Amino acid sequence: MIEAQLHYVVECLRMMKSRRATRLEVKADVQREFNGRLHGRLARSVWNTGGCDSWFLDSTGHNRQSWPGTGTSYWRATRRPDPQAFELSDFRG
Repeated sequence: MIEAQLHYVVECLRMMKSRRATRLEVKADVQREFNGRLHGRLARSVWNTGGCDSWFLDSTGHNRQSWPGTGTSYWRATRRPDPQAFELSDFRG
């Protein structure tokens, strides 16, 4: 997963370079939708429903660490950043 994360970051940097951007921000609605899907799937996972205290859950009971799928599904999800999901700009706005 670390390799997939690094690949995603590099792809984001390439996207920024090609658009001459110095800033990249995830659009708020895209982030909300992603988090909703992610936490919806995690809610049904053993990491959240195991019936015990877990280091996966923070003090509010939210799992902010786990991916609710296979390593392959994570790899697929992080192959290419979607340019429509981001606001790209330079320091001047």
